Amino acid sequence: MKKQLKGHLLLIGDELLSGRIADANGQVMAKLFREAGILLTGITTIPDQVDIMKKEFQDKWAENDVIITSGGIGPTRDDLTKEVLADAFGKKIIPRDDVAASVTDNYLRFGREWTPTLNQYHHFPEDFLVLRNGKGLAPGLAYLNQGKLICALPGVPRELAVMMEEEVLPLIAKNLAKSETKDYGLTCRTFGIPEERIFNQLVPDLWDRLLKVGSVASYPQIIGVDIVVSMHGTDQDRDRAYDEMKKIILSTPLAPHIWQWGNTPLPEFVLECARQKKITIALAESCTGGLTASRLTDVSGSSQTFLGSMVCYANEVKQKVLGVTSETLEKHGAVSEECAREMVLGLKKNLGADLNISFTGIAGPTGGSVEKPVGTVCFGVSYGDKIFTEKHLFPGDRVRLKQRFSEYGLLLMLKAMEIIYSH
Repeated sequence: MKKQLKGHLLLIGDELLSGRIADANGQVMAKLFREAGILLTGITTIPDQVDIMKKEFQDKWAENDVIITSGGIGPTRDDLTKEVLADAFGKKIIPRDDVAASVTDNYLRFGREWTPTLNQYHHFPEDFLVLRNGKGLAPGLAYLNQGKLICALPGVPRELAVMMEEEVLPLIAKNLAKSETKDYGLTCRTFGIPEERIFNQLVPDLWDRLLKVGSVASYPQIIGVDIVVSMHGTDQDRDRAYDEMKKIILSTPLAPHIWQWGNTPLPEFVLECARQKKITIALAESCTGGLTASRLTDVSGSSQTFLGSMVCYANEVKQKVLGVTSETLEKHGAVSEECAREMVLGLKKNLGADLNISFTGIAGPTGGSVEKPVGTVCFGVSYGDKIFTEKHLFPGDRVRLKQRFSEYGLLLMLKAMEIIYSH
């Protein structure tokens, strides 16, 4: 069996070490490495210093099969990656027509003209491959030798992600012999129970039982816990391990709290479930202020399912747009199941979606009371001939509460579609 490729990620930039910019590339590249079956040996952040960069390039080359760097290939003086790579591998930097052509295409895509006086993007190490940048201006670099590969990519996350998919991974697949085995993370996504309750009270032996499948980890999320079992093997090994993991968990009291087997983000998962059922969805948002609609429309193709959101923040708007009665507001208040019910009925009347949900709550820090403290939220859900409401109290500051309100509302949509309880 072919050996598993080993890879390392080098994140370059003083701004990363000073805290001025948070790294957004390591997670993306680590995920792509895992999916490609490459064993990630580490992620190292280094400054814009020639001696440190050169040593890291050479050391990681000696220890790994694939090295990916991010940052330092732009047009300014502190962009040193290209020059240091050339020095580390004993290559001269020369003007190259093939690189100039690639740079020209990049600029034309943005409606701009490139000339050699603008920057020295076309000055490139000899024997290095040029990597097309489909989302930016600076081309990437790649060096293949002795069955190893080092690639230098931009630090801009949207550029790097596309170049990994379109340039780097195909280069690896074509030129490096890969193992048939991979590292897999088998994920069970739960809601409503904190991890200490899951593993210490609800199912105390769950961790030990899952260890028979692979290594175990739990990751708290906005409104639940992801349980991940990691293992190494073939696709068939993965399928068998996932079946065993499901068999174990579904035999426990945790089963009703599972909303997904896999890693699909909740908004995308909701849309996919609605698409499979051929239904449309709509929202009436008060306390979340359009956050849930924003999350849904971040998903490409959401217009096939999502009709729209009515953000009705003030009580007057709830009355005029959604038909909430003054009697309901006076007797029960805006943050009440009664108000949430009238909101969702008004939403259904206005937009005519198959699945409708309303949000009304108190995100704070002001506005709470003894009866309705900050974190109180009410939902109204209408699906077919079913209408139900729920009231909950969540902890957190304003930003966190809005996230939790939105997350739980999306989970209620799965509940209405009977996704959560159909395992």
